[in-house]
Amino acid sequence: MKKLFLFLFLLTAFTFISKSQTVTAIVTTNGISPIPAFTLSEPAGLIFVDTKLGKHFIFAPDITFSLKDGRLWFSDLWLKYELNLDLAKRWIAIVGIDCPAYIGQSTIDNNGKKISKAENYPTGQFCIKHRIGEKNTVIFDYWYLQAVDMTTGIKGSYISLSFNLVKELKQLSFISNPNVFYLNYSDGTKGFVGSINAILCHNKSGFFISTQGMTPITTDKIKAAWNISLGITKKLF
Repeated sequence: MKKLFLFLFLLTAFTFISKSQTVTAIVTTNGISPIPAFTLSEPAGLIFVDTKLGKHFIFAPDITFSLKDGRLWFSDLWLKYELNLDLAKRWIAIVGIDCPAYIGQSTIDNNGKKISKAENYPTGQFCIKHRIGEKNTVIFDYWYLQAVDMTTGIKGSYISLSFNLVKELKQLSFISNPNVFYLNYSDGTKGFVGSINAILCHNKSGFFISTQGMTPITTDKIKAAWNISLGITKKLF
């Protein structure tokens, strides 16, 4: 509840000083996390907000939850600094900090009461984007995270290389996002994971349908996962 209050308070506060704001809402058959180790593996709802604070800063909170029982899955309060590295704006560097909350599977105590414990994971990000042509992008991303409570949480990093490929089809856009991760976590999760996301979007309305598949390549700690999602992206101002 405290995390939800903080999410709403900061979102409201930053809205008043924002230059532009975009909201994306998604429902999916299987919640696959941006960090593969924290995948939900059940139907989920996701809300992402992207708020530009002037020329360089971005406030990007999100909140996600299980559609099975309504419990919080994870939430983020990203603050990012974005810098164009060349005049053509083809090279972009991003540095971000976050203090997300993550809730795994709930447990049942001796009295039959469901217990959910939130883990806080302060996270740092360094990202380089390179735009190829008008629409396509190559993205190198590095994250490091560490649980506040290391008795139950983990620490570690992941590196990813992804491609954002866009094809315009009159009123529609087709987006393909192949991605390769290298994970290195203190719980023994170490190795490569592959993922691909395919999105068909209606340009005017912002509605889209997507499917994502994720599979381990050199680790047995991550399970293969697949989903279908429906969503909408709207620029508020």
